[in-house]
Amino acid sequence: MKAIQYHRFGGPEVLEYVDVPVPSPGASEVLIETTAVGVNFPDVRERLGIYNQKETRVGGVTLPQIGGVQVVGKVVDAGSGVSADLRGRKVMAIMIKGAYAQFAVAQTIMTGEWRPERHNQGECCYDATTEPHSRGAQDARGTPSPRRHRAGSAQLTPQAIGNSGPQFSEL
Repeated sequence: MKAIQYHRFGGPEVLEYVDVPVPSPGASEVLIETTAVGVNFPDVRERLGIYNQKETRVGGVTLPQIGGVQVVGKVVDAGSGVSADLRGRKVMAIMIKGAYAQFAVAQTIMTGEWRPERHNQGECCYDATTEPHSRGAQDARGTPSPRRHRAGSAQLTPQAIGNSGPQFSEL
């Protein structure tokens, strides 16, 4: 598969279009065929090496790195412990790295099903894929959806402002 990777820190000139093996999903993970990725502030800071400096270290980056923390695409494979029913669903996921590729692996707890028809009904466009259609969410204005939030359930909340994109939170 093709991916965008960097072997050293710097500006956009360090990005390389490379061939790498297709990853395999592990337990509680899905393999997503990428149709779109987000370019977010943390992606740029990682590429610049800011997170590897002593005063700003928040986990660091191991080189080479395939960046990207936000992906949209279709589930094409599922790891152990994941329902095969997820295959073929259009999803959005937040990940630690690896979104800038034709295929990306994401944890199911950080993956939501893309359901744009729900937006027109005053509900969020995403449902957590670990328990489809039953977890609570909010719309882009932060208005609770008609579905009940259960203690301990995950929700995906698109942010109304800024470029932070959809965020997951624990209830």
